[in-house]
Amino acid sequence: LKYAPSPFGRKERSRKTGCLMTTPVDPILLDLAACPACGGTLEVRACGEELACRACGARYEVRGGIPVLLPPGFDRTRLAQEEHLGDLMTGLPEEAKDPLSEREWKRSKAEFWEFVRGRLAPGGETIVSIGCGVDTAFLELGARHTALAFDLVVPLLETLRDRHGSKLNVAGAVQSLPLKDGVFDALCCIDLLH
Repeated sequence: LKYAPSPFGRKERSRKTGCLMTTPVDPILLDLAACPACGGTLEVRACGEELACRACGARYEVRGGIPVLLPPGFDRTRLAQEEHLGDLMTGLPEEAKDPLSEREWKRSKAEFWEFVRGRLAPGGETIVSIGCGVDTAFLELGARHTALAFDLVVPLLETLRDRHGSKLNVAGAVQSLPLKDGVFDALCCIDLLH
């Protein structure tokens, strides 16, 4: 596989390998993510431009520090549809939004995350928001917990990273979650079906 150079992040020379790297993959992600093909352990390769599975050898692109862990044979038509929906979510001007619907959406998100906060220990848990989109309320949990943002659409994760400081982001499909077994204390999901 050959990937185009990543346009995200600045390149830095690795002290260990001497090669130029884009935004590095956070080492915590390697403790949480798994190969979507076989569940194996992933390691950084190609100067941080990809992850490779130690067990089956599958390789996955990394975009600006965000692993793109789509399973083999994933339907790219579905991805294009979700990316279009993501463009609508992030590109709609405020005046074009229905104020009542927007208020209800924000209220339901606030209620959901308050419910989640009430069930978590005071700190130190590892949680993932499945299909997070651009939900910034989830990121508040990152102050006390290890909080992973997971979505199919990479540009939505880039928005969370670039505009809201999300540190742990993984792109993948819910049909084949690329997450290690037994490392999460809570898996959260809101507004995933649409």
